[in-house]
Amino acid sequence: MLRRIYFKAVKMNKKSGFTLVELVIVIVILGILSLVAVPIYRGRVKSSMATEAKALLAEVSASQEIYKARTGSFFSSSTFKSISRDNNVTEIGVDSRRNRYFNDFSWQGDNNGNMTIWTTGNTNSQASGMTLSLTYFATAPQVINEDKM
Repeated sequence: MLRRIYFKAVKMNKKSGFTLVELVIVIVILGILSLVAVPIYRGRVKSSMATEAKALLAEVSASQEIYKARTGSFFSSSTFKSISRDNNVTEIGVDSRRNRYFNDFSWQGDNNGNMTIWTTGNTNSQASGMTLSLTYFATAPQVINEDKM
C-alpha cells in the first residue's frame, strides 16, 4: 500500500507543459507557413482587383461597340478621351462610380475601327500603379493586357 501512495505522489509532482525547443519549433513552422501564404494571398487580392478593371474595360468596350453600331464609328470627341470619377454617367453610358479600385478610364481610337481602352488604379487604393488595357481590333478579337506592378 505504501508503494502505491509513493508512486501517486511522484506522478502528481511531475510538471506538464511545453519545452522551449517545442515552442521554437512551432514558431519556425508558423513562420514558414506565413512565408508561403502571404504572397499567395497578395496575388489573389491583385487578381480580384484586376477582375474589377477587366469588367470596367468590357463595359466601356460594349458601350463603344453599341455606339459604333448606331453611328458607324467609335465615340470620340477627339482622338483621346479620358473619363474620371467626377462624371456621373459618361457620354457612352458607363458609370464607373461603383468601382472601388478603378474609376478612371481612357480610350483612343482610329478610323480603321481599332481602339485601345485603358484604366489605371486609383491613387488612394491598393491598385495604385496597376494598369490594364483592352485593345479592340476590327479584324481580331479583344485582347486584355495587364501591366505588372
